[in-house]
Amino acid sequence: MVTLDFPRTYTHHAGSPKLHLGGSGRRLSRRLGTLLAAVAALALLELWWVYGDGGKRRGEVEWDSRDAEEMLVRLLVRTEDAMERERSVEEIADYADRFIVLKELDAFSKNLSATFPLMNSSQSLLFRRTLDYQHDELFSRLFPYISRSQDRKRSFGELRARYTRPAAILIPCGKDQFQYAVHLVATLKHVHKTQLPIQVAYAGNDDLPSDRRAALRSIHPDVETLDVLNYFDEELVGLRGGGWAIKVFAILASEYQQIISMDADAVWFQDPETVLGEPGYVETGTLFYRDREIFPGPGQVHEWWRGIMKGRTPSQEMSKSRWWNDMASREEMESGVVVFDKRRINVVRGLVLTGYLNTKPVREPVTYKYTYGDKESFWMVQPIWAYYFAPTWLMILSFRPSSWAKYHITSTNPSQR
Repeated sequence: MVTLDFPRTYTHHAGSPKLHLGGSGRRLSRRLGTLLAAVAALALLELWWVYGDGGKRRGEVEWDSRDAEEMLVRLLVRTEDAMERERSVEEIADYADRFIVLKELDAFSKNLSATFPLMNSSQSLLFRRTLDYQHDELFSRLFPYISRSQDRKRSFGELRARYTRPAAILIPCGKDQFQYAVHLVATLKHVHKTQLPIQVAYAGNDDLPSDRRAALRSIHPDVETLDVLNYFDEELVGLRGGGWAIKVFAILASEYQQIISMDADAVWFQDPETVLGEPGYVETGTLFYRDREIFPGPGQVHEWWRGIMKGRTPSQEMSKSRWWNDMASREEMESGVVVFDKRRINVVRGLVLTGYLNTKPVREPVTYKYTYGDKESFWMVQPIWAYYFAPTWLMILSFRPSSWAKYHITSTNPSQR
């Protein structure tokens, strides 16, 4: 039997900024009435089956169908509640709870036949159509940014269906990072001789002009460019002049299934493809790196995060974090390199929620107010996925004052400085 967990009732705090995603309570109530009518139709189908060809198993069928209908109604009510409530952009944990309803809809549909083996094909079909419809409705309400036009909604299934090519290196790049990107692409292709294609992501011609895109593509035939403005609702994502925010949207927009995303100023000493064999990545479909320890001790970001996590149990990985334990650093994660396997449904779910945290209506008053850019938003969606931090540390390569005339290499691991 599938067990559905229904968390506490959602509340809205007066005075908090709100993100209105459309739809009235009256219209939602009408739709719920329609769905309940569909459940009544299921009951009629049940009567036909019980007293007709399936009469021999009447008692078993009655209980099976009754349990299924009860679970469906409870889940429909929970789904309507998740769509109907006003959303405060500051309540990101509450938003994650609403997103978990999508997982419950998927789980109910996926396990329907195994959980209720006596249900006939007509009932199963109607159940699944209802669940699919509710999933698409809730997804579009929670994440309208996913659709470039609100006249043509993009479902979660349609988003995942775009990921058809195997693996690639992704480099978000604007004109200010162009010279670094040239060095990085040339090194990866002509020094490390990576076989992975390289996709350079940008936000419109003002971000990376056509002549510079052509210059990058001329480095190697496997280099291509991706205009992220073609994929999402710009009014919500705000990628023109959005800086850090482009990274997660570029990952979502890219048609490649496995993504090694890296900043244009990254320096690699081997072919990046090797990270796809990292055991933690193979297990979870994610690979993150910790940032340097800086600004230790209690601070605004720690207080904010503990407030969000109040009453919640941290994941095993999060319980190891500096944010959760000793507050040894204001920074937890370095997003200069992040790796994702989008063949996994939970990874795409997590990326969608990370994308929400980087939309313009959320990042300005919340995410970037408390954290330094986009980087912490990748692991903060821990109710959605299991993530993995590499045990090794990144290195920072920089210049000392010119009079020293030497490179300075610093580990982000304080024990190795």
